[in-house]
Amino acid sequence: RFDIDGCGAEYAQVTVLGHRLHTVAIESADLVALVRVRRDLGIETEDNLSYPRMIAQIMAEKQG
Repeated sequence: RFDIDGCGAEYAQVTVLGHRLHTVAIESADLVALVRVRRDLGIETEDNLSYPRMIAQIMAEKQG
């Protein structure tokens, strides 16, 4: 866990069913700071997905 411009952040790399995923979590009570950090990291257009939802999407792709 680390700090980026006053926001708590963490990065993880996980493998689910052979898919390597890179995850980033950013937390702050300051919405402006949170939006700024997401923009600065270039992830403002990425979906905000929980692990269960990501796993469900991967499983659906594997089946279909």
